[in-house]
Amino acid sequence: MIGTDLNQKAQASAPKSFELLPEGRYTVRVKEIKPWKQSKKDIKVNIRDENGQVVKDENGKAVTELKKDYIFYGAQMTFEIINDKEYNGRLLFPSLTTHPNASFITENFLYAVNISEIPYAEIQNKCKGLILDVDVIINNDAFKVVQDPVSGAEKRIPNPRNEVKSFKRTEFVQEEEPTVEGL
Repeated sequence: MIGTDLNQKAQASAPKSFELLPEGRYTVRVKEIKPWKQSKKDIKVNIRDENGQVVKDENGKAVTELKKDYIFYGAQMTFEIINDKEYNGRLLFPSLTTHPNASFITENFLYAVNISEIPYAEIQNKCKGLILDVDVIINNDAFKVVQDPVSGAEKRIPNPRNEVKSFKRTEFVQEEEPTVEGL
């Protein structure tokens, strides 16, 4: 156990890069999908017509309906970049949701991993290890709140970060690991 025996040897490892990835398309493997986390909030849900399109008012704004104590779920994912010599092993952290205004996120993910229909409860088990492409952007509008050590005042400072903009089906074909007979 680490920390209990000072005679235990520590091993050196090269530092991992936390620099922003360049914007572009990357092939990734689903490394992990965390369990669904429930949210219960008052939300404004977009009204949709019979074709599923968002209804808009005369100013082009979405028409919404307030739903009190609406329950929806989110799940954090971890993707590992593969098939890119420079960025292999780098991680991305998109999310899935059941929020009615953003259901397209989960639907697009399922399309990208070639699953036409699945219960939400099975996504974690059935999608782990699957491969897809993602379009990555740099969100320059992201910020973090820090406390000024002198005044104690909180301030917002820029904190650009990578975000997965979209999920795409991949053309990447994973090579099968050689079998004993194939050697």
